[in-house]
Amino acid sequence: MSLSSRLRGLPTPPDASPSARPTATAAATASPTSPSPNSSSPRSPQPHPQPQPMSRAASLDKPMPAPPTAAAAAPLPSPPPSPLAIHPQYTTGDVTVVARDGVGVVGFRVKSSALGRASALIGEHIPRLGPSRTLNVGDSAAEVHLLLNALTRGLVPRPPDTPHTLADYLALLRLYERYRVRPLYRSMLVARAEDKAFDLVYPLSGAKGQTLTRADMYHFFRLAHEARSAKLWETALRYAANWGPHANPWTLGADDYKELGPGPFDVLLALEALNCTFGDGIASLRVVYLDDGRTAVARSKDSKTLHYV
Repeated sequence: MSLSSRLRGLPTPPDASPSARPTATAAATASPTSPSPNSSSPRSPQPHPQPQPMSRAASLDKPMPAPPTAAAAAPLPSPPPSPLAIHPQYTTGDVTVVARDGVGVVGFRVKSSALGRASALIGEHIPRLGPSRTLNVGDSAAEVHLLLNALTRGLVPRPPDTPHTLADYLALLRLYERYRVRPLYRSMLVARAEDKAFDLVYPLSGAKGQTLTRADMYHFFRLAHEARSAKLWETALRYAANWGPHANPWTLGADDYKELGPGPFDVLLALEALNCTFGDGIASLRVVYLDDGRTAVARSKDSKTLHYV
């Protein structure tokens, strides 16, 4: 209940009604000898404004609060609802990362010293945590679990975890970027994806018993591009001839473009142009990522001649 609502529920003091308050003219007539503004008579003490309550939880969902000023202090977001369900794999630690899980919330207790060093974003918020040591994040509990597992348990699945899928690798790349995870974790994630490239692409190879799904093909193209991995592209292009129209940008519609994203789509466009120009076959082409951030395509027969995307 707000302060104004509570005040409306209180009885009005006898001298607080408008009729009981003397007007400026009446006050002057009734008290001709009242002290002037320059009088040295003591004034009644003025009540101090009540401080605004501050939440004890920090949040990555909203901008970090501005430092308090003499005028006002920006309140932090409200803490998550309780009771809080603690994830069974993360029950010890001095900081609790809280994420949504449907209509509820899940807490992950971890050691702030390691987590703050692994993630620059979280490291910036840890010193600002209140006594509750709770950090609210905007990602789902499943995403936070995937991120923490990759950081604390590595990328080799252990029971009850299951092997990482294409979608998992793609999600981890984006989570690493969002939480500004140390570059060494990203480089190891890409190396692991490259090491497992055949296992990831084999279900999409068109081999007997393997079901082709457009979404998984697009996941692989996006993973290869976002990881900036020439090796992942090389693996994908081995089987691209079996993927038919899904690998040809001239047969893709607006929905396909939206699902792929402009980066991977532009690479496919460049590969198709190179293939049509020389007729080498899509499997004999290469994607090259340069240190200056540019992307190029090339023929295996002439790898030094780069055609920039």
